[in-house]
Amino acid sequence: MANLFIRTDQNGTSKYYGNITSKDKRIRKCLGHSKQAAELALKKLEYDLLFSETKKEDIQHELKPACISFLASLEITGISTLHLKSINGKVRAFKAFCDKMSHSKISDIIITFCFF
Repeated sequence: MANLFIRTDQNGTSKYYGNITSKDKRIRKCLGHSKQAAELALKKLEYDLLFSETKKEDIQHELKPACISFLASLEITGISTLHLKSINGKVRAFKAFCDKMSHSKISDIIITFCFF
């Protein structure tokens, strides 16, 4: 069930808000400054929530580029070289373990290690 309500701030500006519950999740959102615009935005929001496809991402990324990307993102943050070398060693050990277990994709690792 969706409903529309109005709030007035200290300056006297009125804003219309929508309140929608979908799949046990409550969504409150500012929809506009006029009632007509807010009603249209509410209808669009309801439509998007009802007919949006719930897509579960199929993770098929390779492990080696993901590790390189992870280390590069750490290097950009300004982490010290000692910490970076330590983390790099742990990542290499993890990659060696995954090679031994013949896991080359991230999805293989997620499926395997979620059951421990």
